[in-house]
Amino acid sequence: MARCQEEKDPDDGFGNESERVRMCDEQQKEEWKHKDSSRDSTDPSADCEGGFGSIIPTGEKTAVQKGERFERQKRNCSFFPTLEQPGRLNGVRDFKRADVWETFTTDSNFIEHHISGLRTEVHDCQGMHKTNPSGYCEKPFQCSECDKCFASKANLETHHMTHTGEKPFQCSECEKWFSTRTWLKNHIRIHTGEKPFQCSECDKSFTCKSHLKRHGTTHTGEKPFQCSECEKWFSTKAELKLHERTHTGENPFQCSECEKWFSTRTWLKNHIRIHTGEKPFQCSECDKSFTCKSHLKRHGTTHTGEKPFQCSECEKWFSTRTWLKNHIRIHTGEKPFQCSECDKSFTCKSHLKRHGTTHTGEKPFQCSECEKWFSTKAELKLHERTHTGENPFQCSECEKWFSTRTWLKNHIRIHTGEKPFQCSECDKSFTCKSHLKQHGRTHTGEKPFQCSECDKSFTCKSHLKQHGRTHTGEKPFQCSECEKSFTCKSHLKQHGRTHTGEKPFKCSECNQSFSVKRSLKQHKRIHTGEKPFQCSECDKQFRTKGERIHTGEKPFKCSECDKCFTSKANLETHHMTHTGEKPFKCSECNQSFSVKRSLKQHKRIHTGEKPFQCSECDKQFRTKGEVKLHEMTHTGEKPFQCSECDKQFRTKGEVKLHEKTHTGEKPFQCSECDKWFRTKCEVKNHERIHTGEKPFQCSECDKWFRTKHDVKSHERIHTGEKPFQCSECDKWFRTKREVKNHERIHTGEKPFQCSECDKCFQTKAVLQGHKRTHTGEKPFQCSECDQLFSSKGTLKRHEKIHTGEKPFQCSECDKWFRTKHEVKNHERIHTGEKPFQCSECGKWFRTKGEVKNHESTHAGEKPFQCSECDQLFSSKGTLKRHEMIHTGEKPFQCSECGKWFRTKGEDTRQRDEHVQSSSPGVVKGDGTDRAPPPGVVKEMEQTEHVQSSSPWCGQGDGMM
Repeated sequence: MARCQEEKDPDDGFGNESERVRMCDEQQKEEWKHKDSSRDSTDPSADCEGGFGSIIPTGEKTAVQKGERFERQKRNCSFFPTLEQPGRLNGVRDFKRADVWETFTTDSNFIEHHISGLRTEVHDCQGMHKTNPSGYCEKPFQCSECDKCFASKANLETHHMTHTGEKPFQCSECEKWFSTRTWLKNHIRIHTGEKPFQCSECDKSFTCKSHLKRHGTTHTGEKPFQCSECEKWFSTKAELKLHERTHTGENPFQCSECEKWFSTRTWLKNHIRIHTGEKPFQCSECDKSFTCKSHLKRHGTTHTGEKPFQCSECEKWFSTRTWLKNHIRIHTGEKPFQCSECDKSFTCKSHLKRHGTTHTGEKPFQCSECEKWFSTKAELKLHERTHTGENPFQCSECEKWFSTRTWLKNHIRIHTGEKPFQCSECDKSFTCKSHLKQHGRTHTGEKPFQCSECDKSFTCKSHLKQHGRTHTGEKPFQCSECEKSFTCKSHLKQHGRTHTGEKPFKCSECNQSFSVKRSLKQHKRIHTGEKPFQCSECDKQFRTKGERIHTGEKPFKCSECDKCFTSKANLETHHMTHTGEKPFKCSECNQSFSVKRSLKQHKRIHTGEKPFQCSECDKQFRTKGEVKLHEMTHTGEKPFQCSECDKQFRTKGEVKLHEKTHTGEKPFQCSECDKWFRTKCEVKNHERIHTGEKPFQCSECDKWFRTKHDVKSHERIHTGEKPFQCSECDKWFRTKREVKNHERIHTGEKPFQCSECDKCFQTKAVLQGHKRTHTGEKPFQCSECDQLFSSKGTLKRHEKIHTGEKPFQCSECDKWFRTKHEVKNHERIHTGEKPFQCSECGKWFRTKGEVKNHESTHAGEKPFQCSECDQLFSSKGTLKRHEMIHTGEKPFQCSECGKWFRTKGEDTRQRDEHVQSSSPGVVKGDGTDRAPPPGVVKEMEQTEHVQSSSPWCGQGDGMM
């Protein structure tokens, strides 16, 4: 259609050749009539050839007329290629009779004279402006506007209409105007549908003869016009001239709206319709309208499915020759269109034009809904489908819908398994070319898309766009179930599976299922042992990417408390501490967790599963973190160092907790008693003192404990396990705290000082118990006799009086004792060990209480006074026994006769008397049956309290 309109237009330089030849012929006839005044013939043929009838007989005249017309048309082929008739350079076919030929040759001088004049005049009609040497014919009619010359006044007047814009001939159907009657006649045939000129080869019909002639070249393949620059051939001179403008860059036609230039008037006309919105060509199938006929024709193939052009290389079919031509360049590798800015080359001009917008930033197409701008109309159309929700392309396999045919094509390859695009570096294959291109950047390291906010670079534009939303806070994708919003559609899709429980990705090794493909890929590396990511700092290899440990980078910041995190997942988990959200619930005990990983680890408590094994001692653990932490006990590795005192720790949590001893920070407060604690774990365990909650049970004796650490330490009593060794004396202990407190005996360290009397203690628990001697506080009450105690350990030992429990046995004499400290002091009777020495007289004693009571005899010190009679005593135990005289209390009962006694020693002596009366030959002279002095009992109670109390996380209960 575009080409047809160009030929109809008088100013595009590519006019209707047959019409112009006819006009030249008519002009020539008029001129000859005036030149030969003696000619009176009214015969139209004589008028057409003017002047030959008076010289040549009728038979010869007819032949000469034909010869002249042929000769004129033959010479005109240099400007009117559609009139060219190769092979007719001699007159054999036109002058068949010998007598005519002789007559023609006899008068050849006269004929040649007129033919020479005719040649000059025809060339004048062509605008070549050649002058005959004899001056017979010139171009006397010159245009006053552009200085072009014409052989006739009629031609000049027709040309002048291009300047004036005059179009005197109007169509009665559509009211369009034309400059010549011929063009009006051809136009009317569009309305009538008349196509009188039919091709003898394919029966196609055309509205004008020139179109038929041009069509004929598609059958003959004739292309007589060659470009002088690139030697390409064309079927018409108009095509050649249009092609030559690609070399010269000539664009003579300018748009009055946007001042763009075009090489043909038709293209300008089609372009103007973009501004006017005119779409005169409508599809009869779907009522879509188009700006030019060629677009309508191309659109029609989507209904008919017609693809007449086939590639000779891969046999693919195309609906237009242009698309076939562009496709062939994929095989040849030809990229003739080069960008002047960055030297990139492209297979077609439209790709180059679209690429050029990346340099200019031009985005002329705007969305009417959200006012976003796009560089191409196709991008705008695709974007508009996000508003309309239109997905016109459906998959025949799974019935999913897609907004573009390309996405449907790529999706179908998921079903077929086809991956036609292969990486030349690692032989990986991909379903679409864009994925291959993006993958190739992993080899080259290229990241062409940079964030304008933080200068980070990305391999693809979509990743940059998604990253940009971290700065803007935009989350355009919202979940319909819980109204959470996400930065990209894939995250929303993954989140949706938490509601549906869908896990479409299954491991072929262990049948474990995952909700996202990335998790499955990472999981498979557990089976293969693959660790493709190597740290550039320490050369360690990992299954997943990330090196922020060395850089210290924490790009994800909490909006509530300004804490920063190395990953977005950690930030989201942290955010739940502010919201209190715990979406993952245990089906066994209804306990809730903020992350799914914690729920999974928790479930192993119910199942007893311990899938992680230590490579050194074959112990098994529930989590990988536990086994890694345990293995450090073998390697001695402590990678985390305190910045204040240079102490080293196994975990970051330990060093962070330790640093709070320097800063004194205690950010967590108890809601009951307003005490402050360093960690959330400590305050949680402390609050169980108020609630009485003991959620952890011993599997051996069914005792319950407040903390997991307590039950674990208690279970070692049953197993006899003592994994912690003193570095000085090689003694072994059940807990790390016990060995730490024990080592202070060797070092003499007493880091905890009383603020009242400046006394120092080895443990915080002992200091805490000591402070109660100043305050008189006794917060622990016996449920049997309502007696109050200053420490829980003392209360616990007291309760064994009521229960009669004596779990500790002497290895020598099989006697049983209530506390481990009692049996230890008792065993020194058998060994004769006396480790405690008086600093005044050098005497040695079995217990610390004995030496303390003894030293008070040297000092004469009696700090304990009776509130009833003001009597003074050197020890608290002696004062306590004295107070029983006033109260009448006798808490110890003889199991033989039922008598009650004030002290345990009286009770023991009474039992010994019963033994002696029943066995007269037995003499107890070694004193082993006697109870320790009251001061020793008190010292034992205080020491046992030290060992049973916890300085961290409330882990002192259950240590006995």
